[in-house]
Parts: sequence; structure tokens; C-alpha cells
Amino acid sequence: MPASHLVARARVSSYASLRRYFIDADHVRISSLDFRQLRYALSVYKERSFTGAAKRLNISQSAVSEQVKLLEDEIGFELFLRTSRGIEATDRGRTFLYESERVMGDLLSLSDTARRLRGSLQDTLTIGMGSGMAQIFIPRMFADLDNNLPGVRLHILTAPTKNIFNELHEERIDAHPSYFETITAMALVVFRERCQISVIEVGLGGRLDATNVITPELCVITPIAYDHEAFLGNTLQSIAAEKAGILKPAVPVVLALLIYFGR
Repeated sequence: MPASHLVARARVSSYASLRRYFIDADHVRISSLDFRQLRYALSVYKERSFTGAAKRLNISQSAVSEQVKLLEDEIGFELFLRTSRGIEATDRGRTFLYESERVMGDLLSLSDTARRLRGSLQDTLTIGMGSGMAQIFIPRMFADLDNNLPGVRLHILTAPTKNIFNELHEERIDAHPSYFETITAMALVVFRERCQISVIEVGLGGRLDATNVITPELCVITPIAYDHEAFLGNTLQSIAAEKAGILKPAVPVVLALLIYFGR
């Protein structure tokens, strides 16, 4: 028997082990699966926490809980139990999630195989933008995409912000830069093409700021004070640590004199 037939039979057997959970006892019926729900449930299982899964997936906890509940309604049994030690999978849930992960891995492998057989190894990176100007500037930011990420095609989707959020939630786009991130990227394109020296001011803090993607010739940190405490922390030490995030190896820094007045 050809090796391809052996692989196909193995995968069919694997799918069948998952399908048995979706057979309605009253009238045999195979229900449709939402792979997004499976992925959310697997994240909860691995993190043993809905909160941890939400952070890992970069979505709200309520969205994770809602999708897991819909999956449980579909399959007809609970996947998780809340205990004093956190979230634990039920016996049936543990078996189901194990089979789910294996089948999802097989399907992703099949997708890669199909692309190879078509002679196309190209993936698409879809970025949602609220600004129409993004289609002009952002592709120029990815001018070296073919060299840095060979086989990846860039697709820019422009739409009202609400629509972009919905597309991101439904996982039909890969990323949605904020307004500040978008205009920062556009500014860097212009500065690179038209300026010899640019002075870039951090928007908020420094360590996680959108401007902190450059390697500067010089870093400057102004006096540390209590500001944006909800994001940077409520002590001068934590605020200073965030601002110091702009420092780079072998790049000189100018520090302003810090005078502590207390609170």
C-alpha cells in the first residue's frame, strides 16, 4: 500500500476518535466544530486559568469563557471544573482535549502539505488598519519582508475601527496596530526617507512604547516624576524602570538631574 494511503488512513482514524463525541444518541448526527473554540479551550487547559488563557490569546476573559461555554453546549458535557487549585479538566474533558489537540495538529500539517503540493509555500500576514493612509506607508515599512520572512505576503485591510475589532475577535486578521502605533510607523517611514537626524519623543513610559523599535544614536531621559501611574506603576522606581526601557547596549545616554520632592 502506498505510504500516502497509510498516512490518510491514520488521519481518518484520528478524526474518528474526535467525531465520536459529536454523535447525537437520538439521531446520529455529526455536529460542526469551531476550531477557534477548540483553541480557546486548549489554552484554558494549558494555562489552568481563564485569565491566563485570555492573556495568552490576547483577548478578553469574557470572550474565552463565552466560546468555551458554546463548545461545552455543543459537545454536551463540561470540559472544566473550578477547584481551590484553579481550573481543572473533567475526565471526559481531558480525553476530549487530548484528541482535539492531536487532530488540530494533523489538520495544520495537512494544510502545509497541500501548500507544498500546490508549489505554494506562501502565508498571508493580514493587518487591520483604521487609516486609509496605512496602505501607502505600511507596505514601505515591510520593504524587506521577502528577505526577512520569505514566503509571507502582506495584506492590509482598512475599515472603521469597530469593524477591525470584530475582525480581530473573529481571528480573520492577524494584528491591529493602535492609532499611535500606526502614525509612529508612518512617521518613521518619512523620517528614514527625508531626514538625516530625527528627535523621537516617547509617547508613554518607554519600555513598551511604539517608538521603542529604533536603535538611536543617543538616549535622553528627562526628570522622573509621578505620571501615568495606572500604566507605569505608583512608585518612582517603577516609573524609572519603564522609562529606562529605551536604553540600548553601547548607546550613550543623557540623564537629567533628579530632585525628589516627595508626595
